[in-house]
Amino acid sequence: MEKKHIGDILFSLLLAVIAVAGITRFLIMPYMQQKGLLNKDGDKTSTEVTTEVSEKEPEVSVKPAKPEKEEPSVSIEKPDESQKKDEEKKEDKKDAPTEPFADVVDGIEVIKHPHNREAVENPTLDNTDIVFLGDSVFVFGDDRNVSIPQKVEDITNGTWAYSISQPGLAAGASTNDKISLGEEVQFFIDEDFPKDRSYEDDVLRREMQEYWIDDHTDRQLVIVLNAAINDYYQGTPLTGEPYDDNTYVGAWRNVLGKLTDEFPNAKIIVCRTYTIRHEEYGYNFNGAGSTYNMYKDALDQVVREYPTVYKVDLDGSDGINYDNTDQYLEDGTHTNEAGAELVANILIDYIKAILG
Repeated sequence: MEKKHIGDILFSLLLAVIAVAGITRFLIMPYMQQKGLLNKDGDKTSTEVTTEVSEKEPEVSVKPAKPEKEEPSVSIEKPDESQKKDEEKKEDKKDAPTEPFADVVDGIEVIKHPHNREAVENPTLDNTDIVFLGDSVFVFGDDRNVSIPQKVEDITNGTWAYSISQPGLAAGASTNDKISLGEEVQFFIDEDFPKDRSYEDDVLRREMQEYWIDDHTDRQLVIVLNAAINDYYQGTPLTGEPYDDNTYVGAWRNVLGKLTDEFPNAKIIVCRTYTIRHEEYGYNFNGAGSTYNMYKDALDQVVREYPTVYKVDLDGSDGINYDNTDQYLEDGTHTNEAGAELVANILIDYIKAILG
C-alpha cells in the first residue's frame, strides 16, 4: 500500500509540473513578450536594448526624404549659372578690341576705332565724345545743321557729337516696326548695323560710320539717351514684367543695365523729354491708358534705380515747357533752331558739371 501511495504522489507531481509548464508556455511567456520583458527567442531584454529601440523609432518617423535632396540642388545651380554668365561677360570685355580693326560693312572693308572703355583723367569738353542715342529729337534739323547734336558741336570747342539716332524710335520693342532703343544701343555697343532689322534714317548710318572713323583714345565717353514721345504716340504699355522689353519701363531697365555694365567709366545721361504741344500738351490719354507725363514720371523712377546714371530735365523752368512751346518747337514736337540751341546749352552745362 505504501508503494502505491508513493507512486500516486509522484504521478500527481508530474501532472503538476506539466500543467505549470503549459501555463508558462501559453500564458505567462506571451504576456512577458507583450510587455517587453522577453524577446521572441525567450531571452530577457535589457534596459539598453529598450532605450536603443526607443531612440531609433523617432529618427525614422521624423527624417525628411526628398526635400532634403531637392533643395540644395536648386540653391547650387543658381549661383553656378550666374557665375558662368559673369565669367562670359568678363571674357567678352576681355576680348573687346583696343586697337583699330578691319571690318566689312555693306561689302566694303572699313577700319573701325573701338570704344574707349577706360577712365579718362581730368576730362573736359575738349576731349569728350557725346553719343546721342534716341529718336528724331536728336535728328531733326540735321539737314540744316540745326539739330541738337550739331548745336552742341557749334557751341563747344573740342567736343565731338554723334547723332546715332532713329526717327520713329520707341523704347518699347513691340511698338512699331522701327528698331527699338534697346536694339539701337546694342548695335552701338557691337559697333555694327542691325542685320535683321530695317531702319530708314541715313543720318544714323552716316553718324555711326563717322564714329568708327574717329579715334576715341583718351576721350571721355558721354552717352545721352532719349525716348518717350513715340512710346506715348504709339501706345507702348507703361509697365508689366520688370524687364519686359515690350513695356516702356522694362525696356529702359534693360538699356540702362546694359550700358552701365558695358561702359562703367562713361557718363550716362537720360533726358526727361521736353513738353510737346500736341495732344493738349501731352495731357490726353493714349490707347494704353497713359499720358505723356506718365511716361516721363515713370522714367524718373527707373533712373533712380541706377545710382551711376544721371538725369537732366529738358522740361524744367529753363527748358521747353508748357509756356514756351510756340517759341521753341517747329512743329509742336521737334525743336526749331532756337529750341535746339536751348537744349544744347542745357546739356552742355550739365555735362560740364558732371565732368567736374
